[in-house]
Amino acid sequence: MTGTTTYQYMPIEKADGFRLVLLNPSSDPTSPLHGSLLNTTLSDCDFDLIEPWTALSYVWGAPNPKTNGTIILDLIHHMPIGASLDAALRDLRDASRIRRVWADALCIDQQNIPERNKQVTMMGRIYTTANHTVIHLGSLTEEAKSVLTAVPRQYLYFLGVGKSRPRDENAIVELAKRDILTRPWFRRVWIYQELILSKDPWVQLGKVRVRWTDLCMFLVGPPTWNNMSSRELDDGLKLLGNMNWARANGISGSAGTLLDLLEQRRGLGATDPRDFVYAHLGLAQDQNKVSRFVQVNYNKSVAEVYGDVARYVLHNDERGSALGTLLKGAEDSKQDGELPSWLPDWRFKVPPRPEMWKDKFWSRTVFTQPAHWAIVESPRQILGILGYHVDQIDEVGTMLPPCSTVDREMMAGCKNAMSAISALYQSKGGIYYSGDGFGQYPHAPLRGKEADHQSLCEALAGEWVKFLRALESNGSETPENGHRHFEFYNELGDWLHHEATKKRIFVGQDSHGLLRIMNDYIHGVSSSLDGRRLARMTGGSYGVIPATANRGHVIVGLVGCDWPVVLRGLTPVPEGVREQFDVSVKSALSQRFPAGNLVYHGGPQWLPLDDTEAPIDHYQVVGACCVDGHVGWGLLQLPAKEEMHIFGLH
Repeated sequence: MTGTTTYQYMPIEKADGFRLVLLNPSSDPTSPLHGSLLNTTLSDCDFDLIEPWTALSYVWGAPNPKTNGTIILDLIHHMPIGASLDAALRDLRDASRIRRVWADALCIDQQNIPERNKQVTMMGRIYTTANHTVIHLGSLTEEAKSVLTAVPRQYLYFLGVGKSRPRDENAIVELAKRDILTRPWFRRVWIYQELILSKDPWVQLGKVRVRWTDLCMFLVGPPTWNNMSSRELDDGLKLLGNMNWARANGISGSAGTLLDLLEQRRGLGATDPRDFVYAHLGLAQDQNKVSRFVQVNYNKSVAEVYGDVARYVLHNDERGSALGTLLKGAEDSKQDGELPSWLPDWRFKVPPRPEMWKDKFWSRTVFTQPAHWAIVESPRQILGILGYHVDQIDEVGTMLPPCSTVDREMMAGCKNAMSAISALYQSKGGIYYSGDGFGQYPHAPLRGKEADHQSLCEALAGEWVKFLRALESNGSETPENGHRHFEFYNELGDWLHHEATKKRIFVGQDSHGLLRIMNDYIHGVSSSLDGRRLARMTGGSYGVIPATANRGHVIVGLVGCDWPVVLRGLTPVPEGVREQFDVSVKSALSQRFPAGNLVYHGGPQWLPLDDTEAPIDHYQVVGACCVDGHVGWGLLQLPAKEEMHIFGLH
């Protein structure tokens, strides 16, 4: 800091204590910012009927000494502040009256970690208690001014004294989409809590402000589900509608669980990656469950905070599928080595790719509680989990583009072959089902038409091979890889020919496994093949794997995950270190369930010590996959006790 003396924050001593900036008035927008910091409490402010105060919601922006501003506190202390905060305070400053403002960067001693932890935990209450919240979006452009000045005040309109909606409403909406709704504030993580919990939010650009509710009513209408999901709204307006709908529901306590919020909003910006978690704690409707595992603590690393979230998710697994949720989120995370491979990196948005296909015809087992997992902190975060080996990748094809981007003409041969098979099914009365306790079984009525069906399915197999070769020719693979992939597609064709002899349903929504995935891809609907690879397994089956998976990677079934998972081996680990890993993981699992436990209902009892002689398998997660014919934890394919292993995921 510069100036005559360094500013010393007065300690916050009371449980609900916080600070406000008393911003001195000035009619000159260029004059220096002057003010002081007042230590007070939320309870005192809540009962104060005379002096209202305003919470500020804004984007910090990257620190830059060249553009930073300064506020002079108590006449002598020059405190540097970010350019965006400097602009916001100047726009909020009144010409004649002191304004009481809460701004996190200024009112929290950012160098005092214990204070920062406590104040960030209180932020939800701060925005709830504030008389008003000003959402400062930045400078006022002519386009933004045209929008804000056109917004009717709804309460005056309903009283019959307000102005009506402008005639050039569509043009005004276009201006809003081009200017206001592209501002960085709409894509920052903290603003969600700040908006939802605020009593009376206002949107301000420069010196001009309008109520949030008036702006939303003008641009997208009332906060209803129909408005939020309207296909007529483009991305900018839909984002605004989503936020307004979330605010209406958040006020009523329906914002969702912490996991819901993280999944819905992953990829939004945060200066500190830990804030992606902390910014949602005040909104989560399962705070009683979250608080056992996640508390605001800036002494923890990003990996430790995200690991705490994983504990919360796994511990509260009521459906036995929480591990799948974590691993699904980890597949597309931009891992940079900072996080273990099994942890989702909530900072990054996942590509709009469909989930891996999961056959729904078969009955799956129900896992027992507690879940069979443990997280080892030292020497690194390792997830110890039970599972079994399914297969190994033997050969792979090229990564397939999203089906929506493929030339329809290239798919014509496959579509025609599929139509012929569908017509055969319909001519015999259509698909019918039988079932028992293990699942439902679709059947194609082929009596007297078995040879025709096989011939049509073989024709489809040939069209598939031609289509995949055409995609390969249009790609950017090296000649060596291209030749290998051509051979792979020929072998895939042979496998499809063999499957045609089994009277399998080859097309339509009643098909299953790889055939269903391929069917969806050709018809241009969401397909698990989008952005992934076809693969052959050492066991002879085929399936779909993540784009980053490769030959030699193993496929396993893990407790708590409905999909099989591709794992890659660790780089060589010194024997002594590996032994340390093994001891740590087994010890942690033994503490989780010291007595024998059933892994799944009706299954054998299992103890971590049962694997004393066998080394733990240590891997990194690549992502979910689909192996044709394999039903993860299906009642007809459950592993025996001797097939169970401990996997240490790094």
